Amino acid sequence: MDLLRADHSITGNIEDLARLPERSMVKVQCYSGRIYAERPVSFIWKNVVYVLQEIEEEWREPDGKYFRVRAETGEVFDLHYNGQEDEWSLKEHTFYE
Repeated sequence: MDLLRADHSITGNIEDLARLPERSMVKVQCYSGRIYAERPVSFIWKNVVYVLQEIEEEWREPDGKYFRVRAETGEVFDLHYNGQEDEWSLKEHTFYE
């Protein structure tokens, strides 16, 4: 099965996504400069590839780094990176601007 981009073009395959832990089901591609997971650039969620338009906010909490991001589709998400578990998770927002 192929992955769909948010704009519905097809890219890659779903085999890597199927290996992800059931609870996260998000795979994040990130820029890593001086440190790993410095900032996300795209992610796969529910078999759709979301390319990020911008990072609206970034903050740290004891359990890791958080990024409020806007995808090219206009959708807004909170991505969380837990460095101790080396795991990403996602929270979807329902507002658009």
